[in-house]
Amino acid sequence: MSENNGFAFIGGDLRQFFMAEELLEKGFDVCIYGIEMLHDDKRMTAAISLEEATSFCENIVCPVPFSRNKKEILSSRFRQDMTIENLLSCINKGHKLFGGSIPEYVVEECESRSIQCFDFMKMEEVAVKNAVATAEGAIAEAVIKSPVNLHRRPCIVLGFGRCAKVLASKLKGMGACVSVAARSTSQLAVAEASGYAPVKLDKLLSNIGKYDFIFNTIPSMILDSNALELVKKGALIIDIASKPGGTDFEKAGELGIDAYLCLGLPGKIAPKASAEILSSVLLEYTQS
Repeated sequence: MSENNGFAFIGGDLRQFFMAEELLEKGFDVCIYGIEMLHDDKRMTAAISLEEATSFCENIVCPVPFSRNKKEILSSRFRQDMTIENLLSCINKGHKLFGGSIPEYVVEECESRSIQCFDFMKMEEVAVKNAVATAEGAIAEAVIKSPVNLHRRPCIVLGFGRCAKVLASKLKGMGACVSVAARSTSQLAVAEASGYAPVKLDKLLSNIGKYDFIFNTIPSMILDSNALELVKKGALIIDIASKPGGTDFEKAGELGIDAYLCLGLPGKIAPKASAEILSSVLLEYTQS
């Protein structure tokens, strides 16, 4: 491995491209392999193989999420050698591995070989800032996919975690009539104090037919066939829970309900802003 203390970006989307650009501007050497490019930048070293990329420097930056199938490194420009197995065979104790939602077996393998492994999605500072991009992305999806305005329309946010709180706040700021459904009585109390209509999750079926927009953030089957049967005609469902989401999409299709699982919104809606978040954390963990 080179003594170069730069960064090698392997796979990913425009977030990785913007991260690479930002680090170049800060004077770091950058190597890329299998990443989506907005435009060619001759200042970046373009590796011709995964092995060459990992030998470029100690800091290996993989996508967010790391993989969709726990076998291949996620990328819109996939290369044949971009498998997790191959990556693990190419890195050693001197490397630092970064990525988002890194599979547990990868973390365990790194720990057993004393390879430092950092998961962006387990870093509080990233999660908090990502919640803003995710919430804005969910609203953008709703605006694009619906023929009606959010203003003064009844909306419900399922869940009241970090991202749901930001989403509810932004919907309220746009003039929507916002309800929040949650299991926790303390969460519902906070929601009510924040100006949202509280709905007990176990009472969802008796309320679900009221809403033009339904935003799900709960990563379990909430909008099942029973709930979908009661959804208002013309309502839109935006599900931002981790895959496979909390909606029975097959049933929604049968009923003619517009329901969408919207994953990776920060990378799709605001890749540059998301890249700035990730770059600042990357530097914190590598330059301290």
